[in-house]
Amino acid sequence: AQVHAAASLNLDLTSLSLAQCDNVSDAALTCLAESAPDLHVLNALGCRDITNSGVRQLAQGCRELTSLCLGWCDISDNALLVVSRQCARLENLDVSGCGRISDAGVTAVVTGCKRLNALCLEGCREVSAWAVASGTAQLRSLNMGGCTLVTDAGVGAIAAAHPQLQALSLRLCRAVGDTRFLSMRCHTLTSLDISRCGPVTDAGVSTVAAACPDLRDIDLEGYAEITDVSLYALAQGCSLLEGLNLWVCSQVSDAGIQTIAAACPNLRSLDVRLCSKVSGVAIMAIAKHCPQMRALYLERSGRITDTAIVALAHNCPHLHTLDLGWCDVSDATLAALAEHCRGLTCLNLGYCDAVTDTGLHMLSRGCRGLASLDIGGCSRLSDASLAFVAEVCPHLQSLDLGGCKLLITDAGLRAVARHCSALRSINLRFCEQVTDAGVQAVQAACVNVQAAGDLGGLAAHHCRARVHRQRHGVRSALRLPVSGSPLSTVSDHGRANVRLPTPGLVDSRSRTAPRLFAGSERCDPAGARSRDAAGGRPTGGANTCPSARRPAS
Repeated sequence: AQVHAAASLNLDLTSLSLAQCDNVSDAALTCLAESAPDLHVLNALGCRDITNSGVRQLAQGCRELTSLCLGWCDISDNALLVVSRQCARLENLDVSGCGRISDAGVTAVVTGCKRLNALCLEGCREVSAWAVASGTAQLRSLNMGGCTLVTDAGVGAIAAAHPQLQALSLRLCRAVGDTRFLSMRCHTLTSLDISRCGPVTDAGVSTVAAACPDLRDIDLEGYAEITDVSLYALAQGCSLLEGLNLWVCSQVSDAGIQTIAAACPNLRSLDVRLCSKVSGVAIMAIAKHCPQMRALYLERSGRITDTAIVALAHNCPHLHTLDLGWCDVSDATLAALAEHCRGLTCLNLGYCDAVTDTGLHMLSRGCRGLASLDIGGCSRLSDASLAFVAEVCPHLQSLDLGGCKLLITDAGLRAVARHCSALRSINLRFCEQVTDAGVQAVQAACVNVQAAGDLGGLAAHHCRARVHRQRHGVRSALRLPVSGSPLSTVSDHGRANVRLPTPGLVDSRSRTAPRLFAGSERCDPAGARSRDAAGGRPTGGANTCPSARRPAS
């Protein structure tokens, strides 16, 4: 009804987002088809009640569509067949997570929509690379993350059919390995994600680096086989690099990061979580050579101390995301961040035991725009800090207090409830002094804190609170203890990455929101980053910065 009213009031409606609107169904698309014939852009991400019938009506009534997101809708090949016939102007299409789509539907789209230049098929497990390669559309952006039928030969066919590709994601395509990249033809690539594929090694990465001089963003997450040799090759061949993901690349060391820092001064995002050979020495090099650094992930890397982070804060004032989980930092780091990085929005201090109330007070006064904060396991913090943070940082959307067993009480939660009405997720696992009263105060004031698994979450594993109720039509619940171990996240990060979304598409990483916040998800206060809905990695929604509650999967 609301969609119909909006369309009726605005006869010139050309763009509409219905993302995550649970109550939107085929009826809404029928209204749009009748009332908004000039609609160009529609985002229906996560509208699970939309089916082939609704898409058919939309395609027949809105033939001017240029961008269409149907991620996680209940559609099949039939919907794509209609779109391919009726929407000749379509340029961007996102059908990620639509498990009933197969090669037949994709072939129809890439053949019928000749203007198509961006296609997201993430999590469509019945789609192979051959379908994409068969079309006449000249794709520039392609995401096939989690498409398990994709092979080296198929990727080769894509490269031959779409040599002008600029962005390619093959994350979690397990049958793709080094051999494909030995004959890569896509020399215009600027973004490549080959995380957690087949046996990618230094030889394959070196080939990519030599063939793709314009590369700006590369994801190599999950390869223990990759060493500094790959970094030397990237430094030599890809000096424009802005984003580098090396999460769990445990053989990478300070020497490789130093080389990258010196050769790639435009570096803005670096992830070296669980890279135990990367220490403060590498961070000093980043501070010296990479003043544009925006996002840095250091959880459980080598020894990182105040010296390195203070230097980073002094020289990288544009930092907005910083993950220091389990790092050996203290109040000196927080003082430096408060003074020099006032634009900081996402900070993980999980299990930084030297951090005290004094440091958190300084940080809060300097970084009032904080939207995501993880102070879980910080044993020297108290309710006083929580109350102060809540008061001076009212824009908080995600707060992780997990593991603060005896320090966080209902009084602190009441302060959060009074000042942080925008809160979407809070982790209270193992906060043993929290009771029903504190939890109910948060639920009453922060209506966007939803059930674990929805747009936000309230996790209270091993708390004294026992609450499960529904309020204002918003599902609010506590996940009660199931076993002796903390609950873990499900579904893809996905990843914070602070990397740029695929041009023209809804970011493919924002598929589903995190259920609970126990893992190494990256930070994204706006809820826009998720990674692998198909692959079972955590999703980055209103989550806190990467937390260190469990080993990386």
